[in-house]
Amino acid sequence: DLASHPLMTNGSLQERGTEELDRLFARRVAGVNRRGDLIWIHDYHLLLVPSLLRQSLPDAAVGLFVHTPFPSSEVFRCLPRRKEILDGMLGANLICFQTYSYSRHFTSSCIRVCGYEVTSRGGIDVQGHVAAIGYCPVGVDAERVAKDT
Repeated sequence: DLASHPLMTNGSLQERGTEELDRLFARRVAGVNRRGDLIWIHDYHLLLVPSLLRQSLPDAAVGLFVHTPFPSSEVFRCLPRRKEILDGMLGANLICFQTYSYSRHFTSSCIRVCGYEVTSRGGIDVQGHVAAIGYCPVGVDAERVAKDT
């Protein structure tokens, strides 16, 4: 149970505990994964998991959905572990964001921080592994809810 893991203290992670927690999470997912499964990872606290899974499951179908805003490359490049975070995310086959601008911020960060290239289809190529980048707004369709009530 991850909630009772020693890295958890009063419900919050100790410093650098997120990296170890991502490793535990990736190991657990890899342990239950079956050929043909689609693995979806959600949000910022698991950004290292895609690359960790890629190491143990090189042929797995891995998606990452980032529900939170992604900062511009000017802001992102100020983070101390910026390349590690981007490389972690780029282990996914598909990385989705809430808005087009967040997907552009991510792509720009990959280019400016890591020097990676964008493919003709808009993906990011990291040593032969291409991560597709997309955006998919998720939310409530207020007009439909109003019509249905």
